[in-house]
Amino acid sequence: MDVGDNIIFCTFYRSPNSNSDNDSELLRLISYLNENYKEQLIAVGDFNFSNIDWQSWTGSGNEKNIDEKVIDVLQKNGLKQFVAEPTRFRATDEPHVLDLIISRDDIVSNL
Repeated sequence: MDVGDNIIFCTFYRSPNSNSDNDSELLRLISYLNENYKEQLIAVGDFNFSNIDWQSWTGSGNEKNIDEKVIDVLQKNGLKQFVAEPTRFRATDEPHVLDLIISRDDIVSNL
């Protein structure tokens, strides 16, 4: 990234109880930002996609449909997700990657 380049920095929160209309709007917004702003795009936040395996970019469980839509939108827009280790640990629950950092380029490092 060169000095003087602009960065579009977005923060998101998606409720774990989000309905399909809200999910569709979230994905539409991510696509819109990517398509309409040529600056560096960085989107961060608690997305609550607990069933996505970010190592293999696959979804599972009851929310597989939305998981696949998220993966599809990111891939179609050339976006990458950079968080590799679980960000949520609760009691005896399995740890999950819920907090994401999404960007178009490899401008994210040292997480």
